[in-house]
Amino acid sequence: MKNFVALLLLVAVGVGVYVYLQNNASDKVRMEMAGIISDMQIPPQWKEDAQSLLADVHEKAFEAALDISQRLGRKFDDKTYYDKVFALMEKRATEEGKTDLADKLAEQKKLFSLEVTEH
Repeated sequence: MKNFVALLLLVAVGVGVYVYLQNNASDKVRMEMAGIISDMQIPPQWKEDAQSLLADVHEKAFEAALDISQRLGRKFDDKTYYDKVFALMEKRATEEGKTDLADKLAEQKKLFSLEVTEH
């Protein structure tokens, strides 16, 4: 019984560390993406809207780009994230009636890129 409790505690610590590292990585990627949006040539109000859209879609795009079955350094596909985050932001903007913003995001997406290096 004592060994079982120790094993359970070890698993809990491992899961905690994994979740912490994943959340830390997610925050870093979101901040990089927010920086890209800040650098875009779009009106200030649209930048605020785009940042809000990013906050809404980031987690879904991050999870789509994360493959925990891969070795360290290959787990995150930055191209998948970049494409997915823009697709979701453009879709959400269109659904909210902000088609000009959606079009501008599609245009600006081509001018930027995201490169994520895992440590």
